Amino acid sequence: MSTTSYILATYIPHMQRFEPRNIGVLVWSPQGVAARFIAERAERPGEVDGRSIPAFVTSPSAYKQWVQYWREMLRHQTFTAPESGKLVALSSPEFMQAVLETGRGNFVLAEPGEIWNAEPGEDVTVTADRLFADLWKPAQRRKEATRAWIHW
Repeated sequence: MSTTSYILATYIPHMQRFEPRNIGVLVWSPQGVAARFIAERAERPGEVDGRSIPAFVTSPSAYKQWVQYWREMLRHQTFTAPESGKLVALSSPEFMQAVLETGRGNFVLAEPGEIWNAEPGEDVTVTADRLFADLWKPAQRRKEATRAWIHW
């Protein structure tokens, strides 16, 4: 696979109810890997604004650690899959499958999907920003609009 692909990161507040909520996205392309997470400061990747963590996240400290783990992992050229022990280069298309092994407990990663509308040669960070906005922010805007409408 050499097309741009993504993995949706979700958080499940109550495992018995299994109601995943989108919390971020990882994007892989032949040009690199990028990630975006809710409540993360855009100008300081890895730094989470605790005031912006959604109420559905039942453990803000665990969420902060999870984001920091991803940022640290993305600083390296290779990634070791936790279950198989397979060493994979971040530049390899196999990276996306290896990453799936990290989804545990409340933090779950969806199977990779392909991005069909990625611009050829588009910077992977731009693609991640666009996809994150498409997958998470519109739901927040709808929720805020509903709150404004309901609030007399």
